[in-house]
Amino acid sequence: MKKVSVSPIKKDRTVLNVASTITLQIITLLSGFLVPKFILDAFGSQINGLVSSITQFLGYISLVEGGVGAVILANLYGPLANNDSEKISAVIVTANRFFKHLALIFLGYEIGLAIIYPFFIKTQLSWEYIASLTLIMGVSTFIQYYFAISWKLMLQADRKMFVAAFVQGLAVVLNLFTTIIIIRVLPNIHMVKLIGGALYFIQPIILNRYIKKHYVINPKVKSDSELLKQRWDGFGINIASMVHASTATIVLTLLTGLESVSVLSVYLLVVNGLKSLITSISSGIIPTIGTAYAKGDLRECNKMFDLYDTIMFFVSFLCYTIAAITISHFTMLYTASVTDANYWQPALGAILSVAECMFCIREPYVNMAYSAGDFRQVSKYAYMEAILNVVLSVIFTLLFGMIGVAIGLLISITYRTLIQVWYTQEYTIRRPVSIFLKKLISFSSASAVCAFVSIKIFHMGTLSVGAWILYAFKVSVIEIICLIIASVISCQSEYRIIKKMLHYRNKAVK
Repeated sequence: MKKVSVSPIKKDRTVLNVASTITLQIITLLSGFLVPKFILDAFGSQINGLVSSITQFLGYISLVEGGVGAVILANLYGPLANNDSEKISAVIVTANRFFKHLALIFLGYEIGLAIIYPFFIKTQLSWEYIASLTLIMGVSTFIQYYFAISWKLMLQADRKMFVAAFVQGLAVVLNLFTTIIIIRVLPNIHMVKLIGGALYFIQPIILNRYIKKHYVINPKVKSDSELLKQRWDGFGINIASMVHASTATIVLTLLTGLESVSVLSVYLLVVNGLKSLITSISSGIIPTIGTAYAKGDLRECNKMFDLYDTIMFFVSFLCYTIAAITISHFTMLYTASVTDANYWQPALGAILSVAECMFCIREPYVNMAYSAGDFRQVSKYAYMEAILNVVLSVIFTLLFGMIGVAIGLLISITYRTLIQVWYTQEYTIRRPVSIFLKKLISFSSASAVCAFVSIKIFHMGTLSVGAWILYAFKVSVIEIICLIIASVISCQSEYRIIKKMLHYRNKAVK
């Protein structure tokens, strides 16, 4: 029997992984801003809202996945750390079989959605137009599930996320340029999505060659049936993730109209783009924490968690405070040529920013539970988050309109954030809740001071790109100063760890 050849790690790849995933998210973020901008300008708010709505409905297929991706990662940390070739092959074979079956299920779901979906939206577009667009937009998801996702999980668990990040970044860049060219030459939304989706074949082709060169996976190894049973432990987690990502769009689609969906989608471009950028830090750090936990090295695990938690707090509050203050001005610039909907929604932008900030600062605590393999134990919290999100979003939308979905999102995220922090104290690395609360109070106070000063003292004046950049720069300077003060107050032990690490690094260099 052939065995998996896993070369020993000669150096810590954490920094490289973090840098590569952040770079990928920056590229994805830029693409995420530019592509909808071109679609909005070329086709209007209705088509932009339609594309956003279809994307969210197609995304619901991930519910069938049931959290397998997180389960597979958790099951790969130990075998990779111990170079257990038999177990690694079993996990990968199981993953490959499952995701291929899931891709076929997705194909059936996509066809059903294309038939039914056009009857449930308020629009004058024809059934054929919407159904065909729905089918076309599912191409990239099918490719990911059938050909690429297992290899990406393998590389992430083996702390080689930089490889997958490079390949995905290449696909995003090609998709961006192709989209711009098609819109300029042949302004047809169906062609834009068809060719853009087909370009994602690049990922599995390159990843497959890399895996074959650096690993030897035995395809005849018996799949791990116990691993597939674990997927149900992650089902609630996956539901919460999917509901978090799509409830707002779905609720507005059903209760309002495509114009409201378009307005929300522009605000979500900013807050979700920042979220992707911030949480990309996790993909580089979590494999290191997961490996330390699998080896039973709780000292190293706690040390890395301290740094992870502090970084997430600082970056999250920095990005989302600036976003909360400046997002509506940015949206007005972004939609300057669009007059078919009201995009000035400062309260919506502020609440969405606060909600996603809470989401990002809880990432270390959620990922710690996943790294420990406690999917079943925390799934009940995920279920409750999902229920709160759906119920409150519907109620508040009926009461307050578009802003209601943001309020429902904020309350549900806050609930799970607090419960995950408590879980970390009680069941994983015994980290006191007081550490989190101290940081939350100090960083929130710092951002409140920044918001007060920015609103009272700084004024954008004319609506222009230059004026917005200057305004955002002023807000950024104030927020950085406030957060540094908050960090000195609440993160002294973490900074001592950083100082010690830098001291040893400099000593090693000399």
